[in-house]
Amino acid sequence: MMELQYKNLLVAFVVALFLPNVLPCWHDSTSPYADKWNANKEVCGTLNDNNKIVNGNSVTSTYTWPWLGIMKRSGSFRCTVELIAPNWATTAAHCVDVDRYNQPILASQLTVTFGQANKASSNIWSTQARGVSQIILHNGWSRSSARNDIAILRLSSAVSYTTRVRPVCMQHPGSENDDLLDGNCWVAGWGSLTTGGSTPSYLQDLKVDVISNPTCVAQASPSPFEVTPNHICVEGIAAGSGLCNGDSGGPLMCKYGDTDWLLLGITSFKTHSQCGTTGKPDVFTRMSSYGQWVTDTIDARGGPGTVTV
Repeated sequence: MMELQYKNLLVAFVVALFLPNVLPCWHDSTSPYADKWNANKEVCGTLNDNNKIVNGNSVTSTYTWPWLGIMKRSGSFRCTVELIAPNWATTAAHCVDVDRYNQPILASQLTVTFGQANKASSNIWSTQARGVSQIILHNGWSRSSARNDIAILRLSSAVSYTTRVRPVCMQHPGSENDDLLDGNCWVAGWGSLTTGGSTPSYLQDLKVDVISNPTCVAQASPSPFEVTPNHICVEGIAAGSGLCNGDSGGPLMCKYGDTDWLLLGITSFKTHSQCGTTGKPDVFTRMSSYGQWVTDTIDARGGPGTVTV
């Protein structure tokens, strides 16, 4: 066991040594954002593991989804986040706006930990924990309609990219091929395993199918919120499977080509009060609709940052 720990530490050191200025990346190298965001592009969206949401798979390896982070508020699990740059992460706006008592959530109350599959147990050899120095809600975020359900978190300091901690790729602003990526798409989170039930210690993931917005609208009705073009949906699958309370902020991620994993969506809301209801789709904030906002927001605050080693 000790030999394995030393080996993992050596790997992390070597990776960090040779990636001193890694930036987040758009998967499209021809985009106008490529020069700024695509340095060392091979890092983002790549896995070192080839691989519960409700009735999903328990994930015990910290290599499986290395861009996922556990966000806690005052020590209690709150939501999932996605690492998109050394100093920056994304999540759902409703995760970091107000709590159930309508009390504002403060950045100083939040911590984010990457490289940790078990939210109840931290491994110093793989995890990187950071505070949150700033919460940036989308200026069009609406609690009543759940529109523009996206937020960016500025981390208190940069993380180092390793085999266990690295960013997910994003599509460049204006991408319109989201639905074409269906075929190898997954959702993940630490939410409840059943409606009103217990939450797992280990991350859960589940393979899903993306559906068109017209299909989503038809299947979702009646829904607590309106499905708009700025949403992307996954098909309601077999009873007992799907998103549940606590999965908010988590990713809809799809494989692009042979290596890249892209962040297509951020978990926003389910269209039925019961988790895992057959034929009722789950709804995500469509990331390609907010690529420009993400870029402009981060650039206005000093840019994506660099990796500390």
